[in-house]
Amino acid sequence: MATWRRKKQVLVTEVFTAVTGSPGTPIWVIPLWFVGGLLVDNLSETLGMFWTLAIAAVVLAGYSAWWLWKDRRSRTQKVGVTVKEEAEPSGKRGLILPLSTIALNGGTPEQQASLRSSLRRIAGDDQEPPSSDDFALLGMSNLESPLRAIEFHYQERHGTERLRDCWLITTEDVTYPNGAIEHGSQATALILEKWFLHLHPEAKGAVVFHRDDYRGIRLCVRPRDYASLWLIVDAIFENAPYKPEHIIVDITPGPKPMTLAIALACLGPKRTMQYIAAGRHPVTGEVLPKGRRVPILLDDDAYLYELEPTHN
Repeated sequence: MATWRRKKQVLVTEVFTAVTGSPGTPIWVIPLWFVGGLLVDNLSETLGMFWTLAIAAVVLAGYSAWWLWKDRRSRTQKVGVTVKEEAEPSGKRGLILPLSTIALNGGTPEQQASLRSSLRRIAGDDQEPPSSDDFALLGMSNLESPLRAIEFHYQERHGTERLRDCWLITTEDVTYPNGAIEHGSQATALILEKWFLHLHPEAKGAVVFHRDDYRGIRLCVRPRDYASLWLIVDAIFENAPYKPEHIIVDITPGPKPMTLAIALACLGPKRTMQYIAAGRHPVTGEVLPKGRRVPILLDDDAYLYELEPTHN
């Protein structure tokens, strides 16, 4: 058996020197000087001052030679640098996926109008059923990264888990006192689910999408309500039928306060996050429509915790 404990941020030696004196000259060296003085007095009485000074000179010369050798070695030795590539996460059984409102990546006004029509058909608000062209238009939107996140954990790979549950966390519509309406992303969850099942019809029943509620947990928050999002993500980890290491949270969509909320909820041991890295235009910084989408693992356990064995 082993348990995870939070790492100590201050070394014991730092605390000791802070209590007993400054790190450069701690108070506890005074007894060493006292003992050294007694030793020199004893040697001078036994061997005489000449031999005492000779022994001290030999010790000092040896120490100086060792220090010079160590200093030169530290200056001339090669320094090894380890370059670690960004790691992909392993496949997970559960994926927590906050969603933003759908928008095209640099689309024209005509494409924006076409997207609105396609969204109505996909959501079932139009009498005309959706076509493959409607779903293809979603590939130019910010919904592609969430789709790639789902597909990555759904694909079957040797020796890894396969997606079973996907929690889609959305934002609700808000009407402000001046009459302005900020549209949320509740409709986005249904559209993403339909798009994924359109591309992977065999996944119907194999992957369960949780959109509005999960075991009494409401999967919808007000825009920028990072405190509620924090509690929702934490509650999913606590109530899901999987261990924390079998669930991952995607932080690609959403503003920075919401990303912070997810990070706070993932401070517990074995709770990991991922980010879908996308190719961007070198000048404008906009996401390239045909850029590669790669999930990058974000795991802070190595910095916050250490594995502590327990003995029965």
